[in-house]
Amino acid sequence: MERMKAQAGEISAKQAAEVVQNSIEQKDGAIKAAEEQYKEVVKEIIRQRDEAKTISKDQADKLIQEATRQKMRQLKRLRRCIKCNR
Repeated sequence: MERMKAQAGEISAKQAAEVVQNSIEQKDGAIKAAEEQYKEVVKEIIRQRDEAKTISKDQADKLIQEATRQKMRQLKRLRRCIKCNR
């Protein structure tokens, strides 16, 4: 009976560790996706400024600044959640 309790505890600990690891992997993926999205947004802003000439340098600078602010806010939120799981 004691052996069954010990095995059940080991299984529960393993399951908990897997849940935490999966959560961390999902959040790491979300961080990577946020970084990629930011890069694409900035790339498009620069394209509109330099190639299409549809926005001015000042407009592009403001848009990039806002994209950076949003990215940093999202990354901060995601990293805070990761700390909760570790």
